[in-house]
Amino acid sequence: MYRLFTYINSFQKHFSSHVLLYHSTYHKAPENIEKGLHNVVPVMLEKQIRWLKKNFDIVFVDELFKSKDINGKAAITFDDGYKSVFQNTIPLIKSLGVPITIFLNGSMFDDKPFWRDKIRFLINNSLVEQFISYTKSKNLNIHLTDNNFYFDTKNKINNSIVINKICDDFLYKNNIDIKFNNYGLNQIKELEKHPLISYGNHTYNHYVLSSLSRKEQEYEISRNHDFLKKLNINKSNIFSIPFGDKNSFNTDTIKIIEKYGYSGVLLPDDMLNLNNNIKYQYLSNLKYLQRYIVPENHISFQFKIAKIFIKTIFKSL
Repeated sequence: MYRLFTYINSFQKHFSSHVLLYHSTYHKAPENIEKGLHNVVPVMLEKQIRWLKKNFDIVFVDELFKSKDINGKAAITFDDGYKSVFQNTIPLIKSLGVPITIFLNGSMFDDKPFWRDKIRFLINNSLVEQFISYTKSKNLNIHLTDNNFYFDTKNKINNSIVINKICDDFLYKNNIDIKFNNYGLNQIKELEKHPLISYGNHTYNHYVLSSLSRKEQEYEISRNHDFLKKLNINKSNIFSIPFGDKNSFNTDTIKIIEKYGYSGVLLPDDMLNLNNNIKYQYLSNLKYLQRYIVPENHISFQFKIAKIFIKTIFKSL
């Protein structure tokens, strides 16, 4: 069955293009953030990319956006800027000769824990119930539940800035070093300049933009825009919206992205991209392309792309 799926999936190149989304690539995910982290181990990453390279023309995501004929093309993207990508992925993509785009959060370079890793830390250390009780004692206008905690913390009804701050307060009050670990790249000198690597804007702190005021959104987008502008690296003109689903941004978000001159946005709606849909895929004046989070093993990867190919075809009818 698996071999059949890989064979059938190879024919997708005639009808669609892929944008793959990865996050971390640890050999073994750190225990403090393991639950809730999207991690693909290097050996599986290599298998997936080798299959993709065999069946598709792998290009930079910017080139895919500019292409009039996208069929048979694929782009590989990484969000956030985890150290594992620089330690494990970059040597691999160099050896395979394929381009990637890494969408960075500038706050990683403040040498502080990534706020989503704080959430994962609470989950992995059984601190969720205690944290929720703490938030209730502060009478904050946030709504969290035990059974849906991870998703509640990225719900647009909860201001991400408030969630981040209360995390810091809680960890400090409980004598937990808020610098317990920074798993993101935290030194600019480690940003490698290479013809196969480009870097893009993923906002400064990775907050849920739709949970913020317009002023707060612009700060997040413009601060990271200015941060990247100063770096001597290959830059992408595509914007990666944090979380990316349709509830994570609003019309203010799109207007601000347009204001800073970006030519397109990525939405991880677990869809492929079809040639006949490209002319319709616009948010205001911004073109968008769909991408999908890649499963953590190659068998699941093959089943998933078969499933979303069918889903994409039906949605286009």
